[in-house]
Amino acid sequence: MEEMNIARFPRSVHGRIPNFVNSEATARKLADQKEFKQAKLSRLIQTPPEQNQILNAS
Repeated sequence: MEEMNIARFPRSVHGRIPNFVNSEATARKLADQKEFKQAKLSRLIQTPPEQNQILNAS
């Protein structure tokens, strides 16, 4: 991601879930997946790329 310059702040992307360009669109695609819709358990995550997933799940 860093080599392709699609990583967003905070950098470095190594060792954590990265924030990246188009993470919002990725979260929307995830929300459309059957497994995501059928999930009975979720966990609140405070990282920027995953906040979109939480909002889409609501």
